[in-house]
Amino acid sequence: MGGFGSAVLEAFHAEGLDASGLRVHGIPDLFVEHGPQAHQRAIFKLDAAGVVEKLLSCTRIWPLAPVSAADRRATRRSRRP
Repeated sequence: MGGFGSAVLEAFHAEGLDASGLRVHGIPDLFVEHGPQAHQRAIFKLDAAGVVEKLLSCTRIWPLAPVSAADRRATRRSRRP
């Protein structure tokens, strides 16, 4: 409670903006065991993979099929003039 996400929600409310579509993603308001930051971020899905998972779940396009390196190269080649 009281983090960046809360501040954004409060700012929306103060400006009279619709915040119904906003989703807050952060550390829950509970005791967090001590440990390496990378481990803690992974637990709360605040690492890169967790943030991507959260974003994709919010946009309802999860799961996406992984794109192979060959497909990425072919896409780049097809965009060249």
